[in-house]
Amino acid sequence: MNTTVKLTAIVATLAAASSLLLGWSVHTGSSRPFPGAVSASEQAMSKPMPVPDAALMPLEQVYAAYDRLRDHLALDQLPGVAADAQALTAALTAAKLALPADHPAAEMVVTALAQGGHLAAAASLEDAREHFATISHALVAIAEGEPRLQKGHFVFSCPMTKGYKKWIQGTATKSNPYMGTMMSTCGTTTTWMADEHAAPHAAMSPGGAKDIAFYTCSMHPAVKMQTPGSCPICSMDLIPVTKEQVASGEIMVDESRRQLIGIRTAAVTRQPMRIVVHAVGHVAYDESGYSDVSLKVGGWVTKLIADTTGAFVEKGRPLFTLYSPELYAAEQEYLQMLHAQPTTATAVGGGILEAAQERLRLWDLDDAQINEIRAKGAQKDQVIVAPASGYLIAKDIVQGAAVMPGQRLFRIAPIDRIWVLAEIFETDIAVVTVGQSATVSLPYAPGETFSGTIDYLYPYLNADTRSVRARIQLTNVDHHLRPD
Repeated sequence: MNTTVKLTAIVATLAAASSLLLGWSVHTGSSRPFPGAVSASEQAMSKPMPVPDAALMPLEQVYAAYDRLRDHLALDQLPGVAADAQALTAALTAAKLALPADHPAAEMVVTALAQGGHLAAAASLEDAREHFATISHALVAIAEGEPRLQKGHFVFSCPMTKGYKKWIQGTATKSNPYMGTMMSTCGTTTTWMADEHAAPHAAMSPGGAKDIAFYTCSMHPAVKMQTPGSCPICSMDLIPVTKEQVASGEIMVDESRRQLIGIRTAAVTRQPMRIVVHAVGHVAYDESGYSDVSLKVGGWVTKLIADTTGAFVEKGRPLFTLYSPELYAAEQEYLQMLHAQPTTATAVGGGILEAAQERLRLWDLDDAQINEIRAKGAQKDQVIVAPASGYLIAKDIVQGAAVMPGQRLFRIAPIDRIWVLAEIFETDIAVVTVGQSATVSLPYAPGETFSGTIDYLYPYLNADTRSVRARIQLTNVDHHLRPD
């Protein structure tokens, strides 16, 4: 299906956000900077402010040591932080000596230098991340004014962290130092504006707090509070919604809010609409190919030939030998009828002979085994053969074991054709139907994909995972796919 989508977005101008740098608020007779206000040095750094060439090299070493620290924190590795924090401090000291005292970057370097000492002594990941965030703030501000330091680096913003949200790294793949391995890919790419993350508080209308209808969470819009604070669900800072926005139905989305809720923009193009559903699953045996080995007589296993689970067996090949008094008596009875006097066999014995032979067939002896009994006599240890070719996926006997009629002794499964059972979350069920194509990739076959089709959707929902199982059938001639 081809669909053209037209998207119109109304975006707040930077003029609203600029009030963050200049606004003041009066509380109980005393004045203090508006939340998120920045220092004079940071305001100066928002303009291009190149550093002297002598300071460039030590600052590059600062960013290299910083990136190593970020890597430690992203991997939840407190050991190693102290050594790289000391390297960071040494590079910051060299940068401080190379910078003029009145340069805007000098104050940022001093701030980072103080935090570097605390970071080297941090006793926990929480403490280390708190000091790292302050250093991140300073380094983003320095690079904002010196484009040469931005080369080869990327800036990301984490909406989940409570402190400063931005971090810098040398690769384009997110590795979040604030959330660690728990949410390593949390975050979105952002700009080099050091205090852009504080803009939600300033992006209100010129009337200020009196024009705010309520505060809400960018991740949980159902949350509506009358005062600023944190979301009771995810602890993110609440953002203001103005009365004008509520009345008009228009949503003003400034840069920082776009970062928080993960909005991305792109040019509108005409393309086929294609929905890709990703699901986890596992490789399973084709249940329709199962063959169980069980007996209709009791006895004892005298010799176990197929003695290992996972072994491959061929149809008609011996699995074990069985001594069964009941089966042995039936064989002798058959031989007696076979060797009876011709007159008896003609008059009465013919029907009895057929009945004795049919009795052996009903006990799963095939014609070849019956002919062997006829030629060699009754077999005290009867050979039990495999009914199908495949792998032994269940073995419930050992040599010398007693077996009962109806007891499952082996289960044989072929793997020339296998199933992949995928768990489809209930939110995706509506777009998944039988007959759709599916592509399967496996951890032990990197770079390879296997194509199949969905041939069955199970009619029930898993109560624990809230998912529906979809069955994908694949051919497996070379036995490369391994069922669980």
